[in-house]
Amino acid sequence: NILKSMNSQPIKSQKIVITENIIAIRNYVNLIEFYVGNHAMLELILACLITVFEVFVHMMPKDFILETISKLLSLTNNGNFEELLGNESGVVVICRYFDLLDIVIQTRSRRHNFLPEVVQFCLTKVVPITSKLQPDTSLSFCKLVHKIIEEGTFSKDASFPFLPFLGIYQQSFERNDNIELFRANLTSLRILNDKVRLYQQPHFQEVSNIFLKTLTEVILAKSHNLLKEEIIETIYGIGSANWDNFGSFLTMFINSHTNDPSNNARFMELFAQSLDKPSFSRDIEHFVHDLIKIT
Repeated sequence: NILKSMNSQPIKSQKIVITENIIAIRNYVNLIEFYVGNHAMLELILACLITVFEVFVHMMPKDFILETISKLLSLTNNGNFEELLGNESGVVVICRYFDLLDIVIQTRSRRHNFLPEVVQFCLTKVVPITSKLQPDTSLSFCKLVHKIIEEGTFSKDASFPFLPFLGIYQQSFERNDNIELFRANLTSLRILNDKVRLYQQPHFQEVSNIFLKTLTEVILAKSHNLLKEEIIETIYGIGSANWDNFGSFLTMFINSHTNDPSNNARFMELFAQSLDKPSFSRDIEHFVHDLIKIT
């Protein structure tokens, strides 16, 4: 609580506090490796570090942040990560872990960019086992993925590995067992599109048809009717970023569901004037209703 209260204090006061306590905080970080097997203590350490980083991260020495990241990544060595994921108390630790990494990668204004270290960890340790994560862990990881995609777009790095992280969203939309994750990721995509024009980015255009197909299939299956409006809004957002591509997708999608070529022209005509959101929402409802009738 004392640390959190520093958020409202002048920058000068914050600098005094971090300067006078950096050694104590460093010693606290060093405790991580000694408590890898004690989940309750590890959770307390990470909770404290989250508060410290939330308040002081923009004035911390670069070497201290790098040291902290190194200690955090050591948690995932020698089977530790899998062991943590294997029980309830360990899952809480992993969620804290993701929260702390989320804060760390937002320090792009500093001389050092900590994003690559976090990206490498995610690609090697988490992305391959995403489908096995428990609901709470999936939500925490997807919040981190959101920030990774946002920061990666800001970095303007042509080699940034967007596709594996976009695949995390795609996987969540294919699952029927976690509606809260589905809802959270729809919201995340909308926010990313508002912030960085995600749907118009070349890396998203590469996989836009996969998203369109999955979300349209979800509407057809009526498996997430509580989220139908949000799903249609997402389809509209992706489609309106490139109407020509949406037309091509629609043709392929219709052909994959009906063998009658006459249906193609009829359905395409239905969407010909649907360039505004209300019309699009109305017409996709008709489209789904008619497609269900003929398939």
